[in-house]
Amino acid sequence: MVTLSGAGHYHASSQHKALAEISRVLKPGGKLYAKTHSVEHIAEFFDLQRRFVVEEAGLTNTGFSYSPFTLENGGAMIEEHFSSFEIIREYGICHATDPQVVIDYAHSRDAELQNEPLAEFVKARIEREGHFVVTRSSGMFVAQK
Repeated sequence: MVTLSGAGHYHASSQHKALAEISRVLKPGGKLYAKTHSVEHIAEFFDLQRRFVVEEAGLTNTGFSYSPFTLENGGAMIEEHFSSFEIIREYGICHATDPQVVIDYAHSRDAELQNEPLAEFVKARIEREGHFVVTRSSGMFVAQK
């Protein structure tokens, strides 16, 4: 028997309860495949949020470092409910050369941002460095009961 989770564990109200239930329903030898992000994933956009958030709006999402289930903290939770696990990591760097793409994505996150200072910052960085670097860092836990 196999259980799949596509980057959904960090939405559970309790990761421990969710993992305990998954472990309970899996037969011995069953596997859990749980995809999630690293705290490094798109960190550059979270930096933009912190730097350019409209103060009155507040900041509700400060990055994956505050996520309840990441590649960095998920292993400790999984080992409480499974006999073994491994982590398969996926890492990459994107080089965005179109400032508007970066600006639009930054605005699509869940914080209200100061548009003009953000746009000036992103355009200046791309003009100076030739691109805006975005880190992709995610992976999958493969756990066996």
